[in-house]
Amino acid sequence: MTIYDHPKIEPDDEGTLEQRALARLIENRRTGYDPFYKFDYEYSVPSPGRYHWQWFWDSYFHIIALARLEPAMALAELNSLLVPQQDDGFIGHLTYWGRRGAFISAIYGQSRFGEWRRRHSGMIQPPVLAHALEELWLQSGDFSLLYTHLPKVRAFYDWLSRERDADSSGLIGIVSPYEAGTDNNPSFDRALGISNPSRTGILWVNRKLDWYNIVRGHNFDYRTLLKRNRFVVIDPFMNSVYGDAWNSLARLHQAAGDDSTASTAHAESAKTTAALNESCWDSDRGHYTYLHGADQVPDTTLSVGAIFPLILQDAPKDRVASVMERYVTNSEHF
Repeated sequence: MTIYDHPKIEPDDEGTLEQRALARLIENRRTGYDPFYKFDYEYSVPSPGRYHWQWFWDSYFHIIALARLEPAMALAELNSLLVPQQDDGFIGHLTYWGRRGAFISAIYGQSRFGEWRRRHSGMIQPPVLAHALEELWLQSGDFSLLYTHLPKVRAFYDWLSRERDADSSGLIGIVSPYEAGTDNNPSFDRALGISNPSRTGILWVNRKLDWYNIVRGHNFDYRTLLKRNRFVVIDPFMNSVYGDAWNSLARLHQAAGDDSTASTAHAESAKTTAALNESCWDSDRGHYTYLHGADQVPDTTLSVGAIFPLILQDAPKDRVASVMERYVTNSEHF
């Protein structure tokens, strides 16, 4: 049975949640041949009306769902995401697949100058890659995933640690709201130099930032942008995903029988958790904060990053209780 041999169910028809979810992912499926990579790509678009390309963390959420619904589709989507990975481990936040990909990459303004034929952006997104591989492994039990895919996945997190953690603190930085995946988060307004912007206004500011990061930021180079201090943010949401992903990697390395590499992944997770609790915790307010600029000035705007470090397995119990009582279960807030 191929992925298209399932009984015909429209996403809006009656049926189980699983049937309707799979129907939606099949309906949103895009396939084709890319002449640059000489590769038959396959992925589900996040939204057929607006988002036509392959987005990094959207696809990984698709993989997590498809690992249970249709593993063959999950593996195909994972392979498509990993094909553009560069030799240093970097994976951009979207890929413009197909014959028009290089042209779209050039005009959209989120790819590194001179690398448009790669059809690959120069930015990152929340690193859900390890979570997706772990779910696919758990559902399939296929050891070949660990041998063929785990080294590539680990290389991406090593790139994040090397290139986005400039002071080796355990916290990675972002250079655009688009990298956080929570694009119009009010916690970024001060770093962008805006206040209560319109939809058009915030889009314009972010588009200007994209081109600044290419031209003045030496193709989204984090250390260059730290020196220029235009938009560099430590996002507790992003770092919670990052820290949790290191634990997923540790479990995958253990499953592959590599205990020494697993221990280094555990150590990275512990370092990120400790750094979040030391640098981002606001004891007066009882929640986590974003840090703006090279000087890491706290921003106390209450948004999702204020509560997201609760996902970390080593989150201090007293802080979990504080955030839950003061914010998560408080009807005046979340």
